[in-house]
Amino acid sequence: MKNKIFFAKNKAPKNANNRRGRLIIRNLPFTTNEEQLKEHFSKFGEINDVKLLRKPDGKLIGCGFVQFIVKQNAAKAIAHTSGKDFGGRSIVVDWAIPKNKYETIHTTREKEENISVKEENVEPIENQKEIKEVLSDDQNNEEKPKNVEDYLTLDTLKEESDNFVDFETTDIENDVKRKREDIDDNESVISTANKKRFKSHDVKEGLTVFFKNVSFSVNNDELKRFVKERFGPVYYALVCVDRLTEHSKGTAFVKFRDSSSVEACMSSSPEELTLNGSTMEPQMAIDKEVLDKNKDDKVIHKDNRNLYLIKEGVIIAGTAAANGVSVHDMNKRLELEQWKSQVLKNLNMFVARNRLIIHNLPANMDNKKLKDLFTKYTHPNAVLKVVVMRNLKKVDPNGVPISKEYAFVTFKQHEDALKALRSINNNPNIFNSNKRPIVAFSIENRLVLQARQRRIEKSKTCNPLFNKQSGTSSTVENKNKKFNTENNNKNNRSTALSKKKTADLPEFTGITAKE
Repeated sequence: MKNKIFFAKNKAPKNANNRRGRLIIRNLPFTTNEEQLKEHFSKFGEINDVKLLRKPDGKLIGCGFVQFIVKQNAAKAIAHTSGKDFGGRSIVVDWAIPKNKYETIHTTREKEENISVKEENVEPIENQKEIKEVLSDDQNNEEKPKNVEDYLTLDTLKEESDNFVDFETTDIENDVKRKREDIDDNESVISTANKKRFKSHDVKEGLTVFFKNVSFSVNNDELKRFVKERFGPVYYALVCVDRLTEHSKGTAFVKFRDSSSVEACMSSSPEELTLNGSTMEPQMAIDKEVLDKNKDDKVIHKDNRNLYLIKEGVIIAGTAAANGVSVHDMNKRLELEQWKSQVLKNLNMFVARNRLIIHNLPANMDNKKLKDLFTKYTHPNAVLKVVVMRNLKKVDPNGVPISKEYAFVTFKQHEDALKALRSINNNPNIFNSNKRPIVAFSIENRLVLQARQRRIEKSKTCNPLFNKQSGTSSTVENKNKKFNTENNNKNNRSTALSKKKTADLPEFTGITAKE
């Protein structure tokens, strides 16, 4: 090995057309063998080759290859085994990439490293005969290259699977120069491939249909023939292929020659769209610019239901806020969060900005005591209304209905409600350390509120005294409207201000919501 010079072999894999169903499996147990690996994957289809990569000393490197005869079976194996347990380890299964594709995608620096000359310990060779003798001896002693070395993935170690061939010449400089020229040619090919593509206007013509759930085994010609026989003439059929693996993504585009064929395709039954066992789903192709714009609109969509407030005050196990919280309280909080998730699936439900709900109330807590509690942590004019919910069918010895141990507190401003929640929620110094207050923003039903408002309006209309005071009430309404507008502006400013004070919150405070 001392008198030898190596170059990385740069040739296309053998039988490339038959290797479309080849998979690479990483993170394999070091105790596995070819039989176990084949048995694990054979349930997805027929296998004709299994290889495990090994180091020069014969030890496994945790990587191997499985060759399926049918590419669709290989796709099924990826879906069912990647990320799953095998021999006590979570394996990663992916398509094997031919070495020439791997080298084309990599950067110029990496390609230069692959074909760089090992110059250390090179001694002059006197004649061609000596070279051939050395080569013949080494070929007898060394193991022949394996087909598995022609396949790589981006995460596979190159030194474990690269195949090297001997360099037979005395003119080293000329051959190195030729290798450098090949690199320059490859760079020009890559730069040409990366040029800006021609912008198509097919979508605007309304003749292009996008298909989902296309079978992985379908190619362009087969899809074009299938669509043409059923719906009419087409310009082209293009199966979407992954650029790296060259395998189908399960989607395709078809451009028809006339609109009647498009209508026939869009109105066809599922039976007419079944190809190779997969029922394709057609829809009109959308221009990329329109698609990007729709994505942007979704991003800037306004939260009209105040859903961000649902996270305010949530206590997560294992955090500082959960220290000292009883099991009873944590279970109750979990039940409430699950209930919120179910209720908010109804689009008519929203989170009120100015109304709180408080659980774990003591049985003797009434409206006045509760109002005093919230006033203590805000200011005297902050609370608008307090209602402790009671069971009217059950009363105590004094004839007072028994408390349901939860209540609603309505505030004039959102800032006061937020301040009260962060001060009282999960506070161990209020009520009982084993039964702390659970405070959250109330969830309201928009339809119920609208019905209530209609009843109020109807009551006003039927009230003769209200009609006499209509002139006075209009003036009051204008004042109230102005007052509400000012309050809304204050609320917006106070919300922004409250976000800046989150660092000053006590340790028992849970999650702080961000709009």
